[in-house]
Amino acid sequence: MSSTFIRIDPSRIDRDFFGKNSPSQLAWLQFVPGITTSVIINEARGNASSINSIKAKPHISIDASGYNFKEQWYKPLLRGMADVPVKGDPVLLCTFAGQNYYFGPLNVDNDINFNKDPIQKENMGVYGPKAQTWTESMGISSDFERKSYNRLQKKWKEEIDGIDYGEDEDYIPELHGDMIFEGRHGNSIRIGSRSVNPYILISNGRSSKSSEESFADGSLIAMLNKGTMNQHLGGYIDANEMVQVPQFQLSSTVGNNPNNTINDLIADFNGANNAANVLHDYGSEVNQSQLIQNSGRIIINANVESIFMSSFKDVYIGAKENISITSNYQLVVDAETIDLGTNVTDRMVKGDELVTILEELVEAIKSIQVYPFSPTPIPLTAEPKNMSSSVTKLDAVKSKLETMLSDKCNLE
Repeated sequence: MSSTFIRIDPSRIDRDFFGKNSPSQLAWLQFVPGITTSVIINEARGNASSINSIKAKPHISIDASGYNFKEQWYKPLLRGMADVPVKGDPVLLCTFAGQNYYFGPLNVDNDINFNKDPIQKENMGVYGPKAQTWTESMGISSDFERKSYNRLQKKWKEEIDGIDYGEDEDYIPELHGDMIFEGRHGNSIRIGSRSVNPYILISNGRSSKSSEESFADGSLIAMLNKGTMNQHLGGYIDANEMVQVPQFQLSSTVGNNPNNTINDLIADFNGANNAANVLHDYGSEVNQSQLIQNSGRIIINANVESIFMSSFKDVYIGAKENISITSNYQLVVDAETIDLGTNVTDRMVKGDELVTILEELVEAIKSIQVYPFSPTPIPLTAEPKNMSSSVTKLDAVKSKLETMLSDKCNLE
């Protein structure tokens, strides 16, 4: 059992409450501090009903013979959410209806990676008097890599927080906090708001020195209600301890041999001076919500049914190298105008129409009759009696030449 009675010595606390000469008192302690000694995170270490359970040693216990410190198994206190400890993590232990539960790990040092157990630190002999290193003495598993990561912060941003501190340069705005779920190694989910405008940020692979989400994160999903991408997604600290503030840029336009055509198209279709204005300025007005995904690689796969992509305005697809579109059956491209290239000058030819017209042209030429005994050459336009039918056929072919040109597809 973990929830237990403890004996309180009145001489060491408020005497006015217990009385000057009161004997020691028993008090019920529902949550008992303890230290994690073993963890079940998969069936290789325990059965399925014990997943996310821990073995822990309470720091406080009492029975008829006095204090004891027995290891016992504990399940997560909450049903649907478990922040599973590692060996050495401090936890709170409790017992309800004969079932042991744990709550934690405890945030003793406000360290997202690992927090030292303050009671165990003062009581080394309880856990292992033969410990040779600090890690061993704290009961931390050798399989756990201890690495410090900065806690996420919510830094004031005037453009989207809507706070004007006036002339007082020393004023620090009192922002409201966000709901933040942080992992041990640079990943997080932030559910919050700037002023009254909600946002959700999902980040993975963040630098250990960074305290904000940014475009430098390994993977990032941002759902914004108001504010531009660059206003929301701030700076980071690089490997050289230098503060960097990355600005969003389409990957196809970065580095050597960039594909700037997509920038030109974006600007042209939107009547803007450049694509950066279209990309970076969106969100500055109310009700300009946007969702951004940024990562080293993105795969979207529907393994049973279809993928539907639809836009009220434009759809842009750009690549710095190649674009491949394949289908086992049919590829359909339909639009009022289809341009293959940015500087189209000619219309495409419809193949079936071309074949039909050329066949008719051949037949018309074949029907021409030549009279070699004529004393002088006679042009077809003179329409002698014996050539009138050929001229008529050639005129008919000429009238059809325009029908070979496509009204939709154009080429450079």
